[in-house]
Formats: sequence, C-alpha cells, structure tokens
Amino acid sequence: MREMMNRSPLGGVLFIALLCVACTKQWMLEIVRWDSETGPVFCFANGNQCGDRGLQIHFITVSQVDAAGDQLRVMWQLQNIDDAKGQSTLTKLAYGVVPDGWVQLIGAKDLQANKYYSVNDSYYFTRDVAFGYKVFSRKEFFDLNSRGK
Repeated sequence: MREMMNRSPLGGVLFIALLCVACTKQWMLEIVRWDSETGPVFCFANGNQCGDRGLQIHFITVSQVDAAGDQLRVMWQLQNIDDAKGQSTLTKLAYGVVPDGWVQLIGAKDLQANKYYSVNDSYYFTRDVAFGYKVFSRKEFFDLNSRGK
C-alpha cells in the first residue's frame, strides 16, 4: 500500500478515501408514531434497531423535497450546543420540540400529507392519510422515485 502511495498522488488520495468510507458511522431513523397535532416522533439509533445507543449528531435538518430529492425548503433545523462535551446523544425527537442541549435555528413548519421530507439528506419520509407514514433510506427513496413510483 505504501508503494502505491509513493508512486502516485492519486494512490494516496484513494487510500484516504477508502479509510474515510470504512469509518463512516451507520445510523438509522424510524418514526415511532405520528402525533396528529405536532407530527412525527423520530427514533435515532447508532445501530440497526430503535432503542440501540443514541446518535451523536451535530445538526438536525428536516426539509421538504421533491420526488428527485431536491430540497424545496427547510421545515425545521436544530443545532446541538452540548456537542462539544462529546456526551450528548439523541435517541428520540418529537417534531417541533427542542430537546435540552439543542437550539432551534429554523422554527418547525407544518408537515403536509403526501409530501416528501428528508432528515439530514440521509433518510426520507412521507405520510399518507389512508396508509400512514413510511421512512425510506436514501437508496430506497431514490430507487422508488427512479422507477416512477
């Protein structure tokens, strides 16, 4: 590997990129319920199941997106101000409710049925009045919309 890095600057960049990909933390998002007054209650996990360790995260941005995933407008944005301590994790979050240790950068706007929304451009969700709500990973969302639903 060292020989590859010495021979070509591209080799060193590729090596660093591979290291970064290997260190990327996988996290998951679920909606545990949808309150008719305020909206979704999210569960964040630093694993593959709601209830696992919470997630250390710096910002939460909920955006309305179109079927192509392009942001139409920011619906709500929070920043973690306790993050510098490195001990702040987020497990559950009710839409529009600012948790302790966080500040609201953009106030929560009403979510509408049959629209798509993203959370940090990593997970997507929608709510259908007849069928309930659905959360999509980034891949699922783009696969669904590339087929034309």
